[in-house]
Formats: sequence, C-alpha cells, structure tokens
Amino acid sequence: MLEALSISLNKAAVFGFVIYILGAAVLFALFQFIYTRITPHKEFELIRGGNVSAAVALGAPLSVSPFRPAM
Repeated sequence: MLEALSISLNKAAVFGFVIYILGAAVLFALFQFIYTRITPHKEFELIRGGNVSAAVALGAPLSVSPFRPAM
C-alpha cells in the first residue's frame, strides 16, 4: 500500500502544497499580528474572558474577501 501511495504522489506537487500551506500560515499570522495591533480592543484577553462576540469579531475579517463582489 505504501508503494502505491509513493507512486501516486508527485514530489513536486507535495512540495508545492506544503509551500502553499506554509505561506497561508505566515499570512494568517501576519494578519492576526497587524489586526490585533490596529484595533483598540485587546481581543485575546476578551476571548479568554469568555466574550464570544470578540471571537466572532476577530474571525470575521478572515471570512470576508476584498475581491468578493457586492451583493
């Protein structure tokens, strides 16, 4: 079974996928760092305190694309 898996996986494709995921993680971390610095609230302290709306407010900008057309 492992031989079939190694044959079906292209090393260049796996490398590209890993680079893509690492790039996404870096961009996510950069976004979180910048967003938490420019907002006046301490989001992580509010989330640790049980404030659900702070968690939604922190995650919402990630789900909104600037390239999505207005409805």
